Formats: sequence, structure tokens, C-alpha cells
Amino acid sequence: MFTKTETFINEVFFLYQQQKNFNVFEIFLSNINKEERTEERIKFLMKYMATELQPNGRIFRMDNDNLFIIMPSKIPDNKIEVLKTRVCMTFPNDPACEDKESLSKKFSIPKDYKLMELHARRTAENKLESKPEEKKEDDGRIRFAKVPLANDNKKELTPESLARITHALSNTDFTNMVRGQFVCAVMEGVIPSKLFKEVYVSIQDLGEAVLPGVSLTKAPWLFADMSETLDKRVLQTVARHIDGAFYQDFSLNLNVNSLLSEDFEHFNETISTQNKPTVIFEIRPSDVYSNLEKFEKARDYVHKLGYRLCLDGVNLDNLEYMDPNRLGVDYVKITWQDDFPQRLKENHELVDNIKRIGTNRTILCRVDDLIALNVAWDNNITMLQGRLIQEMLLRKQKYSRLS
Repeated sequence: MFTKTETFINEVFFLYQQQKNFNVFEIFLSNINKEERTEERIKFLMKYMATELQPNGRIFRMDNDNLFIIMPSKIPDNKIEVLKTRVCMTFPNDPACEDKESLSKKFSIPKDYKLMELHARRTAENKLESKPEEKKEDDGRIRFAKVPLANDNKKELTPESLARITHALSNTDFTNMVRGQFVCAVMEGVIPSKLFKEVYVSIQDLGEAVLPGVSLTKAPWLFADMSETLDKRVLQTVARHIDGAFYQDFSLNLNVNSLLSEDFEHFNETISTQNKPTVIFEIRPSDVYSNLEKFEKARDYVHKLGYRLCLDGVNLDNLEYMDPNRLGVDYVKITWQDDFPQRLKENHELVDNIKRIGTNRTILCRVDDLIALNVAWDNNITMLQGRLIQEMLLRKQKYSRLS
């Protein structure tokens, strides 16, 4: 019976004999903390990669958990960058992901065949664990919901109407109001790769269902008051798995109080009994800073349960205060603004702040045109969300950087 290494080398040798031009990439999962490198996570990662590499790529796992990927040379190298983004999303807090460049090595076949074979055999013989075990020291959305611009033809929400809505929510069917938009890894010359799906409730549809003729967004301070009721219904909806999207990686916009509620406990019990996906909770800076002690309690609680946190609603005005390391969040979602190009050009501190957050933690949303896409790439942001990204997914489109 062949070993894993022999099976891989035999496959490469067969292609080499066929005089095929192809590339072999090694992804160093052995650099990831061994305690984090669970069998469940690695199998999930390999399943994702196998799907991404269809129909022309092959993936092999070595005894030290490193992965060898065989791809035709015509496939852009950025496809590997997409896969490395998923690696860092699977192990978000591991120091090895701070430098994605060091996570992989490339061999061009036939030129590097002998070198690649020798390297693979030495790795198998040594079974090195290359990582030591010590550790290194208003955007239009309120809470969980996508909020459209206020309709000036509608009446403003009042405390009286708020009470009616809060009561009506307990009997409202959310099934037809659930929407979703993917966050994707988007590289030059490569079709976007889905990372997770943001699940939300359409506020416009909600308003029409519970209180027609009244704008829920003209008085955001009142709307925020009923957010816990909304969160409760969303958690119930997801827990019942009424939508197939909940079987894949997804995110929900919730407030801090909801993360510490009994409804969240029930949600967690339900999710834990399923084939648990990656679940990310998006929270707003105003909710974080209104009660830091409560936020820290909620953060530690959800992290202990295996969930992740994303700081949502970040813009260029508050960016400098959003330090993911200090706050202990996994991702920071920045909202695209039309003045992004000019402000980044004039203020290098903003560019430095984006670099400080890091490629593996930064998400840019509202990427609706090629200008936003180009600015994202210029600033090494590759986790993107927006109408253009959705269109690229539907049409299987890929773009290169604008000149």
C-alpha cells in the first residue's frame, strides 16, 4: 500500500511523464498551532478546497498535515491566495496567518520536479512540526437588519407605534423577509470564492408587514429600542433552519444584550446539534463602546462556544479606534464610501490603520463598482461584499486591476 507521500509523488510523476506543464503548491498547515489543527477543521478545509479546485485541481494531505495542491499552470496563482484566505479564516487567531506569504511554497513542473520530489520525501521522513507550541504575545444597517434610506413620504416612528410593532413582531412570519449576501475572497483574475453569507431581515419588508406607511428608520433611536425583540425572532428563525443558507457558514447582526440572552442559549443548543458551520456575529461599534464590560463578557462567552465576532459599521471616521487586537474581535467590516480614494490618497494614517487591522481580518462591504474593487486591491483587501461581488458570482466573472 502506498503512503500518502508516495501517492502524491506518483501522481506528479505521471503528469511529469505526460510532459504536462503544471504547478504544485504546498500549504504549510503544520505551521498552525497543533491544538487548533483539529481533524474536523482540516477535513472541512479540504472539502472546501476540493470544491474550489474542481475540475482540474487535486489536493493531497501529508502526515504532518501540510497540503500539496496540483493545478494546471493556466490557472492563476491567485487561486492559491483564495485558498490561503480560507485557511486564515479557519484559524483566525493563529500567528502563522499574520504572514500569508509564508503559508505556501510553489513548484513549477517540469522545471522544479526533482526539487519538489526531494522536498516531499524529506518532509515525509522528518514529519516535522514546523511550529513551536508557544503563543505570541451610519452605514445603512442597524443591528441585525439591512436598513434602506428613510422614505420621506412615510410617517416617523413614534413611541406609540413602536409598542404596536414590538407586539406584532411576536406573531410575524419572518420566512419571506430573510435575505442574504455573500462575503467572498476576491483576487485578480479569479472568480470570487464564497467565505460566508450574511443573513439579515429586510427592514422595508418588515415595515410593510407590521406597520405600513410608517418608516422604521426615521427615528433610529426608537428602532434600536426594539432591536432585542428583532434579534430574538431572528435567532428563533435561524434555530428552526427554515432557510437552507443556515447549513453553510453565515453571519448574523446582533446586539451585545442578545448574545447574553436565553434566546441565544437556545440558538446555541440547536446549532450545536447540527453539523456546525462557522458562525460570525456582527456587532456595531456604538454597541461595543456603550458598555465595554458587558461587551467583553459577551465576547469571551461566544468565543468559548466557538463563534466569531465581526465589528460592523466601521468607516474612515472611526477606523483609528477600531483595533481588533485590543477589542478581541476576529474581523473588522469597513463600509465603502465614495470619498474613499481621495481620503486614502490624502491621509496616509488611514492606509496605515487598514494595514494595522490586517488582510486576514479586514472586510470591505458595499463594493458595488470596479472603483471600489480596485481600491480594495490597492490596499490588499481581498474579503469583499457588495452588489458587484454578487454579480461576479452569478455571472462567474473575474477582473484584473484597473490601470
